[in-house]
Amino acid sequence: MFSKFRSLIFKIDPETAHTLAIKSLKFNFAPNIFDESKNDPMFQTTLFGKKLHNPIGMAAGFDKNAEVYNPLFKLGFGFVEVGTITPLEQYGNPKPRVFRLVEDQALINRLGFNSLGAKDVSSRIRSNTPDGLLGINIGPNKDSKDRLNDYLIGLKTFHNIADYIAINISSPNTENLRNFHEQTKLDELLNSIEQEKTNLKSKVPIVVKISPDVSENQVQQISEILLKYQVKAIIVSNTTEGNRENLQNTSKHQKGGLSGKPLELKSNQLINKFYNLLKNKIDIIGDVHGLYDDFVLPEELIKLGKERVDTELEEASAKKEITEAEIEKKRQEGYENARMDLRMKFILDSIREHEKLKFDEKEAAGEFFNLAQITGQNPDELIQSPFGRNMYQRIFIRKQGDATLDRIVARVFGDPVEDAPTTAEDHVHDEHCDHDHS
Repeated sequence: MFSKFRSLIFKIDPETAHTLAIKSLKFNFAPNIFDESKNDPMFQTTLFGKKLHNPIGMAAGFDKNAEVYNPLFKLGFGFVEVGTITPLEQYGNPKPRVFRLVEDQALINRLGFNSLGAKDVSSRIRSNTPDGLLGINIGPNKDSKDRLNDYLIGLKTFHNIADYIAINISSPNTENLRNFHEQTKLDELLNSIEQEKTNLKSKVPIVVKISPDVSENQVQQISEILLKYQVKAIIVSNTTEGNRENLQNTSKHQKGGLSGKPLELKSNQLINKFYNLLKNKIDIIGDVHGLYDDFVLPEELIKLGKERVDTELEEASAKKEITEAEIEKKRQEGYENARMDLRMKFILDSIREHEKLKFDEKEAAGEFFNLAQITGQNPDELIQSPFGRNMYQRIFIRKQGDATLDRIVARVFGDPVEDAPTTAEDHVHDEHCDHDHS
């Protein structure tokens, strides 16, 4: 299931896939799977004096124009940061501007602060009260003659509706933006921000988002300036322009910022450096690049998935379809695919329940019947065997997942889809059926 869904998504241009994700959330395909009651109290924390149910936030860059922050809260994020938002609307850099590096578990993007502009986004937030702690990430327009003033415009626009404002000086995709990491320029910027806050009589917390490509000397200087102006937090870090020679994908030399697994170690090391220098006087919000397999599944389901993989490998080995040397590699691949299938089933089941989708069981029964006939077996006899029941179950789950995916795509792109009725009378082989449809 997961592999099929993944291959489908990966056939879509990555920026289009991102747009699809935003539209899906806008259509409320985010059942409250991870509601507050499912957060262990040990994960509760505070940020800027406000209680969070957990410390995992959605970073800026996903919800650029503040379209889906409340669905993201519904998904379980402890806080959400929208943006980067520029004073005036701008398209960003020309397409294509997002590249998947599948083998490297990474992305390269050169979006370039594509934004609807501060006025539009501000109006949207004012008309849709956030359900949790909302950060607003601001930056300058590409062609601005006064980038420092652009940050002040962002502050003036959002200071009374944001739980914090993130000053983005870290993107590699706006030319010379990272010059603000220089000691004198950063000092000037934060001094202007503080003066403007005084003029506005605002107490909104200020956060600075920095690049992962800063030098050792810059780490020291940035720390001193942040302490001088008593900023509330630092975000470590953004995408990197660093060395990519060890990456495998042919897109590795595309211009833009690299994120994902290759940045994990570098980002974590930088967090440690700032932690030692800031000495708990300033909060650190870490951009995590290493959460790839932390979806919690019931142990019993994992066990059953592994047993199925082991059984299939034993059968393949007995038939000489696989060598002994290949078994362990195939086993680990099988375990991983089983976990991904279970994760996808969990998500799709939750969406189906949330949307009250109905599934016509005749489709699964029909495919089972056809497969039985093709292999020269009686369907009614086959369904009574453990092999047959397992076969039907796998067909049923796949068909059910396909129907849910079809509904999602139809809803997102505006195509009406009629619910397919399902009743006990629709079932083709009721008298023999003792399998679980869950």
